[in-house]
Amino acid sequence: MTEQTQADIDFEAWKATHKTQLDKIGLPEQLHRKLFQKVSFEDYDIGQWVKIIMDEENDRTVLMCTKKLDKDSEVFLIDHAWTFKYEDAINTLKSNSALLERMTKIVA
Repeated sequence: MTEQTQADIDFEAWKATHKTQLDKIGLPEQLHRKLFQKVSFEDYDIGQWVKIIMDEENDRTVLMCTKKLDKDSEVFLIDHAWTFKYEDAINTLKSNSALLERMTKIVA
């Protein structure tokens, strides 16, 4: 029998605490540990998988995969550090260098 590591114990405790949420959102079982790790280490790695394209002509934002992404193979954290009205976004970034730096790191 394999002895549990502290990481295993922490994951099981986290999973028990969040079981209702995980079930409610329908996150596949195989992604639970990956989500736990990303939350634990604040791993906002979506920029390694997609790039954000601003389609100004059609007034929309599009995510384009830069790597092959299979169904139920990844989970991504979304940083809700910034809430804005679309028409104010550019001016907000221009006037807040700390926010601009943070947003650049997220999509870089």
